[in-house]
Amino acid sequence: MKVLQEDQLVLHERLIQFCFNDYDREIALAVEFINPSGVREILGVGRLTKIAGSEDARFALIVKDKWQKKGIGKKVLSLLIDIARQEGVEYLIAQMLKENDMMQKICKNLGFSLEEKEDFVFAQLKL
Repeated sequence: MKVLQEDQLVLHERLIQFCFNDYDREIALAVEFINPSGVREILGVGRLTKIAGSEDARFALIVKDKWQKKGIGKKVLSLLIDIARQEGVEYLIAQMLKENDMMQKICKNLGFSLEEKEDFVFAQLKL
């Protein structure tokens, strides 16, 4: 597995690609900041993807390091949960690295069950 550095993960162009999707299967939410001089910055992106052949969906979420611990991740995941409910999703799932304590804390606070397997943590929420 190739591990990308934070600056590679959140390059504006990469985040724009992350937002393109098939609206029947997936939706992406982007958090954008526009500074007083009009410069736009994407602070984070969340994605909900329905799993083909099931009533389940997975989510992915990324927030730039300097914008973490400001409630962005929790808000985006809360919105993704609401969307998943509206879409009739039965289980919302995700996989994250064991070291990602902040994401695990957000998931726990929003009612996900967590299970460790090798180097990953699997999160699951019954909707």
